[in-house]
Amino acid sequence: MKPERLRVVLIGVAAVVIGFNVWMYYTWPDLPLLPCKNTEVSRAPSPDGTLDAVLFTRECASTKSVGSQVSLIGAGEALPNKSANAFVSNGGDVRAAWGGPRVSLEWTGPAALTVTRDPTAEVYKSEADVAGATITYIAQ
Repeated sequence: MKPERLRVVLIGVAAVVIGFNVWMYYTWPDLPLLPCKNTEVSRAPSPDGTLDAVLFTRECASTKSVGSQVSLIGAGEALPNKSANAFVSNGGDVRAAWGGPRVSLEWTGPAALTVTRDPTAEVYKSEADVAGATITYIAQ
């Protein structure tokens, strides 16, 4: 094969591989390239019994530290094996028994949740409205 033709083929193959990876990333952002595991720490049912606020840790092969995450899911549902839909934090000065930053959950109404967290922890996600519930965050 001529060097010019070989170069064109290699560039074409590289473009297809890069394009496929970009497509996968945007099509399935929760598809783990390395396996991850969620471990439930606590579950707080909403006062009206329709939702559960679940505090959990998520450990992936690519991460070394334990973070604290919160998802709101239907009452009694299994925690999905993906990143939280409400709150994600890591680091901080106050580590909880499970190894992640200190986080506590309290329902203040049928659709109102308060998440209290370590003010020194890094926050990567803090959604205000999830699954029809309003979430208030307190750094304390």
